[in-house]
Parts: sequence; structure tokens; C-alpha cells
Amino acid sequence: MAMEEWSPQQLADWLHHSGFARYAGLFCNISGARFVRMSEDDLRSLGVDKIGVRKKLVRHRTKQLNNEPVPDTLQGLVLLERRAALGVLEATDSIVLQLSQALAEIASSRAAFVRKLEREHPQLVGFPATSVAGHAVGGGGASSAA
Repeated sequence: MAMEEWSPQQLADWLHHSGFARYAGLFCNISGARFVRMSEDDLRSLGVDKIGVRKKLVRHRTKQLNNEPVPDTLQGLVLLERRAALGVLEATDSIVLQLSQALAEIASSRAAFVRKLEREHPQLVGFPATSVAGHAVGGGGASSAA
């Protein structure tokens, strides 16, 4: 999307990513169409008081308009990508922890179920899990034949 089509929020995002976060609040009502027409005097009137910052802002704007890479912008984007990757890793760690806890609960529940089954139906003790399902709870099968 061309800078001229940016909303004030998109302009503020670009200012943050381009190293001008300190000044983003000054542009909260400025659209991209208005920003591209602003002179250094307009920027000064808006509150960008340092001449070096105004010149750098105009230079970054020109490079953005010409689709040229801006080193500060790229560095900012790399940092954002790293933060996003860290966020994904943290989310993954959280999911792995939750899954581990759920598996531990399942194993605990399974062990409790097996103990209860052994207490209530001792005739089933020693049967492989696949053959237990085929036997009636009251007897019959291999254990009663013995």
C-alpha cells in the first residue's frame, strides 16, 4: 500500500518501526496523504523541534516513497521479527507445558483406574489389556477355566 493511502495508525506504526516512536503521538491525526505533503517547516510546527530529526524523517519518508530500503527501518523490522519469534517460542513452551501436565493427569487417572479395577475385579489381574475387554466381568474366560 502506498504511503499516501495510510491511515493515521499506519503512519504511527511506520514511525515506530522507523525509529521515530518518540514523535508518533504528534501524528495521531495525520494521514499518509497529508504526511507526504508536509515540509520541514510543517514538521517543526507540528512539534518535531530538532532539525536533525526533521531531516532524518524527511529522508526516511522519501526513501519509503521511492520504495528504497532504509537501514533503520530494516533493523527495526528484524527486531520485531525476533520478538515475534520469541513470542512464538514462549507460546510453544506454554503449550508443551500444558500438554505435559495433561498427560501426567491422564497417566495418574489411568493408574487410579487400574488400581480400582484390580480391587473390584481381581479375576482380571494379569490379563493383557486387549483380552480383558473380551471377558465378562463376572467370570468365564481363561481365568475361570483354570
